[in-house]
Amino acid sequence: MDSTTFSFSKNFYPWAHFRPTKAGIKLHLKVCFMNERWVHPEQFEVSPASEHDHEHLEVFINEPLATYVFDRGYLDFAQFDQMHWDGYFFVSRIKKNTKVHVQGHLDVLKRTGIISEVGSIGPSSLLDESLSTCDDRKKAASQFKNYHQPHGCIS
Repeated sequence: MDSTTFSFSKNFYPWAHFRPTKAGIKLHLKVCFMNERWVHPEQFEVSPASEHDHEHLEVFINEPLATYVFDRGYLDFAQFDQMHWDGYFFVSRIKKNTKVHVQGHLDVLKRTGIISEVGSIGPSSLLDESLSTCDDRKKAASQFKNYHQPHGCIS
């Protein structure tokens, strides 16, 4: 899941409140990835551009057997806790200022693309989660929260 903001002229679209000098809307898109040949848009929602992405998380969570992948804008630990308790699987990129408390380091296989993986706790200590730092092939690292997921990175 991800969203894109479309900016408009406030003169032509006064109903789309965004910023003092701009109007805008946000398109939230859920894409279904079945395999490398079968990827299709599954669900979308349009909202005012000023609304935060995480406010639209509940609308898209409706398949308990699916694994959801969220961008940082959807990061909401309270909702993630509820999704975990309801049996959903998901991975989310985390924000740079997210506080992580390391419980221990996990063994990592060399060919997985994972640089390091640690057991961690977010604001709730009830989740069985891990933090994976993955090589994104641009000589930079991305970090993902994995909730009850097999260890690995997403390409």
